[in-house]
Amino acid sequence: MACFYFVLSMYMSGQALFLAGRFTWGGHVFSLEKVGIAFAFVALINILVQTLLMKWLLHRASEEQLLTAGFLMMAVGFVGVGAYRSVAVLVCFLAISNVGASILRPVVVSQLSKRVSAGQHGLVMGINQSIYAASAVAAPLLGGALLNGSHYSFWAFSIAAIAAAGLIATLELRPVVREGTSVLKVRHKTFTPGKGYCEEIGQ
Repeated sequence: MACFYFVLSMYMSGQALFLAGRFTWGGHVFSLEKVGIAFAFVALINILVQTLLMKWLLHRASEEQLLTAGFLMMAVGFVGVGAYRSVAVLVCFLAISNVGASILRPVVVSQLSKRVSAGQHGLVMGINQSIYAASAVAAPLLGGALLNGSHYSFWAFSIAAIAAAGLIATLELRPVVREGTSVLKVRHKTFTPGKGYCEEIGQ
């Protein structure tokens, strides 16, 4: 959750500076018009994923699998964004990373509501908003410092690293199916404020 919010805030707040500082289009630096096109491209991907792709994906994969795929796509996408200077390659890796982000948006909230203890939804959603607000403050500061120093690749690689941390956390906290004598028991981790994650067994 925190990794996703931090990645999203750092990316959205620094995208315009990153594009203008690192890429050229037709021999010229990215103008405000070109940056606007890039934002429209990102928004279009989000619309297409939410309206056309998510329903299909949810019928064919679990939310835990979608979390894994989303963080993996964001990590791979931003590694590519930071490693290459071609606009054509940039478009491809931006598409990959933004499909991942669009998948994560609804799934993160859904998983949060499912993993908390009964009766704690209101409190945890409040904590969720606080984490989002903190990310919205800290991420632009970090991203701005990197971009101000012209560390464009490091900015992208930092986002990829945080997305990779989200991927690791997802794999660590995913439910584990264990086969018993007659039923399948699912071990999952439930978050309780003040106590953290604890394991519960369901069937």
